[in-house]
Amino acid sequence: VVGYLQAYERRWAESEAAFAAALALDPNHADTLVMSAEMLMWDGRIVEARDMILRAFRLNPHPAGWYFWILGMVHYAAGRYDAAIDTLRNEATYRSGSRKVLAAALALVDRDREARREANIFIANNPQFSLGRWAASQPARHLVVVQYFVEGMRKAGLPD
Repeated sequence: VVGYLQAYERRWAESEAAFAAALALDPNHADTLVMSAEMLMWDGRIVEARDMILRAFRLNPHPAGWYFWILGMVHYAAGRYDAAIDTLRNEATYRSGSRKVLAAALALVDRDREARREANIFIANNPQFSLGRWAASQPARHLVVVQYFVEGMRKAGLPD
């Protein structure tokens, strides 16, 4: 958790050190693997992120909903939109904030009606949401990764 919080404070070296220390203590801690996978994704290291999160799923056969959220984001970042859609429609995460990524994935495979529907439901539950605030709050070292998500979310109809 310390590594996760440090990433959101853009303290990259400290974040990496915290994740490395946690995984050195317990290389099979599934929650740490998922959080670390998200940070790898935001760093543009998509293949490593995918491998790490799939390992977490093997270690934890009954994962919390946020595992599916992060896996859906990793699929999205890899351009695997159908896999992202399937993952983000998993009952464990479907009615959460992951819906904005689901809307983006649907938009990028030209399922515009479904994308708009998911975006509208997300906005109804999150009326203060804006792409600008969301993008600024992400722990990405490289803005191109964030922009990739923003493009899909914008196409789905989420507000700037």
